[in-house]
Amino acid sequence: MRRFMDSVRIATIVRVLAVTNDGGVSPGGTVDIHPLVQQTDGEGNVISLPPVYGVPYMRVQGGTNAVILDPQVGDLGIALFGDRDLSTVVSTKDMGPPGSARRNSLADALYI
Repeated sequence: MRRFMDSVRIATIVRVLAVTNDGGVSPGGTVDIHPLVQQTDGEGNVISLPPVYGVPYMRVQGGTNAVILDPQVGDLGIALFGDRDLSTVVSTKDMGPPGSARRNSLADALYI
């Protein structure tokens, strides 16, 4: 059970590597992030997690109004990981089924 739980991603602190928006009046963009908490294997060797690319980030929004405070390279933030594959919803911005059987994956990150 512990090995299974070790593979479940929920949230972690990350550093922003790149941003697609520069604070302009446009739809929210994406960030490339790098998890800062490293892992260890069964022998105690330290392993860095890979960067995660194209992660949607949050803007405080109500209708057509929004607080535009886009992340900048070097910022620290929190990445949350969906319990199911978020790719369909991210691409369509509408309700939809999971894109695959993937669960709690780095690929399903959201940056806050």
